[in-house]
Amino acid sequence: MAWTRVGSAAEVRERGVLGVECAGEEIALYWIDGAAYATADTCTHASARLSEGFLDGECIECPIHQALFNV
Repeated sequence: MAWTRVGSAAEVRERGVLGVECAGEEIALYWIDGAAYATADTCTHASARLSEGFLDGECIECPIHQALFNV
């Protein structure tokens, strides 16, 4: 499987969390403590975009119902 560029590390570092699409999948990219992480960009409870939530340390907060998910 080949790598697919979806954004720059600088952009993810600047924002903290960034929503992108790759091969038809919505993905949230995070920058935490000098490292990049990725999860699905959909809250499992409210179907909201996690990339529109608030990143607090290692947790992303759902923008609809404020549930916290450890990245």
